[in-house]
Amino acid sequence: MQYISYKDKSIISQIAQLHERELERQNQDYKQTTLSVALREEMLLNGLYYGTDILITQQIDGNLGGVIWGRYLKREHKVIIEFLYVAFKYRQQGIASMLKDAIEAWALTNGAKELQGTVDAHNITMQQLNKQKGYQVSKVIMTKKLPLNNEQGEDK
Repeated sequence: MQYISYKDKSIISQIAQLHERELERQNQDYKQTTLSVALREEMLLNGLYYGTDILITQQIDGNLGGVIWGRYLKREHKVIIEFLYVAFKYRQQGIASMLKDAIEAWALTNGAKELQGTVDAHNITMQQLNKQKGYQVSKVIMTKKLPLNNEQGEDK
């Protein structure tokens, strides 16, 4: 595993692009743009610079096998897992589990009392892993899509 620092700009850029690509893949209404990637990269850099964030990667044969991004909310004594990704060909090999263990250790070192993440409702594998690691479901978010109308009242 590799702990990414503020100086690792190339990998940070790669992670920002990956994060935005995954957001677009998972959210029908989200579109990745050059600006969204740049803003995500800036967000990562700022968090690393000020010590509120951590990026941990697992490299396999020179490829990014997996990454976890966490943010420490000091006032709440909580670490939020902002992003956890394992490349498809490296799944089911324990990488997500190792990354989650590493971020938990970091959270404890920083005085966090809680670790929190969001899991897609269809990602049963991650839900099971989280339960094995002692996570509990704390809320369920339900969404209803509403039709968008243009100024003439016609559907877009």
